[in-house]
Amino acid sequence: MVSKRFTTSAPSSRLRGSSRGSFRGLKRATLEDIGPLAGCPVVIRSSRYITRLSCSFYNIFCIRYQQWRSHRHIAAPGRGALRIGKDAVSSTQQIEICDWSPRWPNKFALKAAAIRQTLGDHALRIDHIGSTSIEGLAAKPIIDIQISVADLQLIEILPERMATIGYVWRPANADLTKRYFRERPGDERTHIHVRQSGSWHEQWSLLFRDYMRSHAEEHAPYVELKRALAGLYRDNRAAYTEGKSDHLWRIIRRADLWASEVGWRPGTSDA
Repeated sequence: MVSKRFTTSAPSSRLRGSSRGSFRGLKRATLEDIGPLAGCPVVIRSSRYITRLSCSFYNIFCIRYQQWRSHRHIAAPGRGALRIGKDAVSSTQQIEICDWSPRWPNKFALKAAAIRQTLGDHALRIDHIGSTSIEGLAAKPIIDIQISVADLQLIEILPERMATIGYVWRPANADLTKRYFRERPGDERTHIHVRQSGSWHEQWSLLFRDYMRSHAEEHAPYVELKRALAGLYRDNRAAYTEGKSDHLWRIIRRADLWASEVGWRPGTSDA
């Protein structure tokens, strides 16, 4: 029989990458609280750590931890650097996770064509990224576009040109690996991420997209987590984004192994 409480003091070798920081300071969680929601057995080999967790149980565990950390205003180290598709800028718009729509690629195509006409060869690539670019994956109904440029110093040129097609530069964005543009007030919400061609963050977004397109089995656990977080943090985009961080890092580690096995490289530009 499983006791009502378990410890998470696993050996450090079992907690790798960003996941390790997630468990610092968290001493105990209550099975009475989250166990009934897991819908699966929990097997404990000893009183020191759990040997097997189902995806559902682990996701719920992470959500409870996010609530715990948010309550204490504790920020995990190194988390602010992760941005995939959706930006963590605060917004009054509530978070809504929708089933994938075939309209999303069409919306991207229209927006990307306007960007290509405006920027010309300054844009080395224009790609549809984020969850709306992955067929079958539920997502927030917001189109994410990545523009790859040779040099981020092009920001001296981009704001004026992008303004002519309705996109406004957000110079206060905290992510210095990109230049960020949004729709003008009243237009359909759109996130545009300008990144340097060949940079780690540019490749990150493309690899994540291509891996998820090729691995439909990754969709259900990710969607389950997104819907759960949206229910908890419907008005808090920063907490929603933070809550996905560990799961995304685990996906990208698998994507990196896949890239090595298949010799992945970005395909041709979407526009």
